[in-house]
Amino acid sequence: IVTTRKEDVASTVQARSDQWHQPEKLENEECWSIIKERAVRDSPISHELEPIGKEIAEQCQGVPLVANVIGGLMNKIELSPSAWWEIQRNSIWGSPESVLEVESVLKLSFDRLSSPSLKKCLAYCAMFPKDYCFKKKELIQLWMAEGFLGSSMAMVDNGNKYLNELLSNSLFQDVKKDTCGNILTFKMHDSVHDFIFVCVKIDVFKKLSKSFTRLRVLKLVGAYYILELPYSLGELKHLRYLDISRTSIKALEALGFKDIHLSGSPNIAVLWFRDVHLSGWIGKFDKLEALELGSPNELRGEFEIRRLQCVRDKQEANGANLHLKENLCKLIFDFKGSDSDNSEEVMESLQPHSNLQSLAVSSYQGNSFPSWMLRSVGDSGLFLLNNLVELNFYDCHNCESLPPLSQLQQLQFLELRNLKKVKVATKVLMI
Repeated sequence: IVTTRKEDVASTVQARSDQWHQPEKLENEECWSIIKERAVRDSPISHELEPIGKEIAEQCQGVPLVANVIGGLMNKIELSPSAWWEIQRNSIWGSPESVLEVESVLKLSFDRLSSPSLKKCLAYCAMFPKDYCFKKKELIQLWMAEGFLGSSMAMVDNGNKYLNELLSNSLFQDVKKDTCGNILTFKMHDSVHDFIFVCVKIDVFKKLSKSFTRLRVLKLVGAYYILELPYSLGELKHLRYLDISRTSIKALEALGFKDIHLSGSPNIAVLWFRDVHLSGWIGKFDKLEALELGSPNELRGEFEIRRLQCVRDKQEANGANLHLKENLCKLIFDFKGSDSDNSEEVMESLQPHSNLQSLAVSSYQGNSFPSWMLRSVGDSGLFLLNNLVELNFYDCHNCESLPPLSQLQQLQFLELRNLKKVKVATKVLMI
C-alpha cells in the first residue's frame, strides 16, 4: 500500500489508476467538529460564536490539517465574536472560488506564535528528515544546547511550555504518551515541514559554516569504530550536548578531559553515554543537567539506573540524592547480573521523591522491599509513593511479600513477573 498526497508519486510507483483510492474531503460539519474541539475544548459555545465558527469551517475546504491548525490558533484567542470574525475575514482564505493555500494558514499560525525563540525552536525541527520521530526529552535538550531556551534554571520549563504551545497549534502530530499521560514522542506533519524549511528564513539555518568552533551539539550514536576523541574537543567552548552512546569509548579520559581547568567542555549540559567509566570525572562538568546524580536537583522526566550491583555500599547510593529530585516522574532500577549481598542497603538508599509517578524494579536480590515502600510519611497517613500511577516488579526472586499496594491510591497499572517467593494476599491487592 502506498500513501501519498501527489498523483505523480503514484504514477512513479506504477500504481494503476483504477486502483487508486482518493479519500473525499471532510464535510463542513466535520471541520466544524474539529475546530470546536480544538478551540473551546469543554467550554460552552455561545449562540453568537457558532455561526462564525461554521463559516470558518466552510473556509477550510475539507482539509483536516487546516481545521486542526485553525482550531489550535483559535484556542489562543479570546472567545468573542470580534476575535473570531478577525480569523474569518483574514486574507489567508482568498476568494470563495479560489483553492485554499495550506501554506497561508500555516504562516498565520506561525506568525502568531508567542515569541521569536519559539519560532526558532520550530524552525530547528525542520532540519530533521520528514517523518522523523522526535523524542520529547531529547528535543528539549537540543533546544537547550542551541541556546533557544535562555540560560536560566528554567530552561526545561521553557522547553515544556514551548512544546505544549506547538502541540496545541497542531504543528506536531502522532503524539504518543506513557501510561502516566506524559508525552514521549511526536512527529511534524509533512506540510508543516515543507513550509518551515522552504518559506521561513531564520538564523538557525545560517549557523552552519566551514568552521565548527561554535559547535553546540555533537551526536556520535552507534559509531562503534570511535575509540577516543581528540583533545581539541575540550576547546569547544560552546558545546552543550554530547552523545557518545554505543561508541567504543570506555572512559572519559578518552575524551581528552584530563585538564580540569578546560574553559569550554565543563559547560556541557547534556551528556549521553553507555558503558563508560565515570568515576572521578562526572564532577568536572559543572553545568551537567541530564545525567549527574548528586546535583542538580532539576533532573526530570524518566531516569534509568542499570548495573546497580556495581554500587559498593549505601553511602555511594546515597550520593544519588533521589529524594531531592522532585521533577522525576519515572524511575527504573535494574540489578541485573547481581549476586552481591548489599542489594537491600543500596535499594534503601535510593528513596525517590514523593512526586514519583512510575517505578520499575528489575532483578532485585533482597529478601524484602525497602522501608520507603512500606511506610507512611509524617502525620498525613499517606504513603511516600502515594502519587504512583504505575508499578512494575520483575525477577525479584527472593522477595517474600509485596508492599501494601492497597495504600497506593493513584495506582492504575501493576505488573508482577517472576516473584517466585511472594504469596499474594487479598488484603494487599484489595481483590
